[in-house]
Amino acid sequence: MSKDEAMSRLALCCKLTGRDDSFEIMSKGSPFQTYGGIRFAKGEVVSVTRDVAQFQEGASVKLAQALYRELSEMSTANGQNVRLRISETEGTDVTIRYVTLSFPNGRSVAIEINKVDSVPNMTDWVDVKEYLEKP
Repeated sequence: MSKDEAMSRLALCCKLTGRDDSFEIMSKGSPFQTYGGIRFAKGEVVSVTRDVAQFQEGASVKLAQALYRELSEMSTANGQNVRLRISETEGTDVTIRYVTLSFPNGRSVAIEINKVDSVPNMTDWVDVKEYLEKP
């Protein structure tokens, strides 16, 4: 799609901020929301991003930093192929959802999202774990 056509269509529903070939897409009015962004090259759309969620709590930032540190230690400057696995386990009074990133060298990082099913005085929690397995 051409830049002119994309900008015209987006202007009907959204506020656009940015310059040159990179723009943030936001709501026009209240409640204020950021929807994502759009980038152009040579007059054509080259990428569109969608903001899924934003977390500003300290614990969320610490989780993201821990994940970043683990992944940056496992990857190299030129990158590696990574296998992504999504799974879920139903336990007694808890549902555990897994997001696992596995590297060719046998190292994996797993995010375990533990959702408690209506048990008084128990809260949901998230674990970030590293696994070492024989490649």
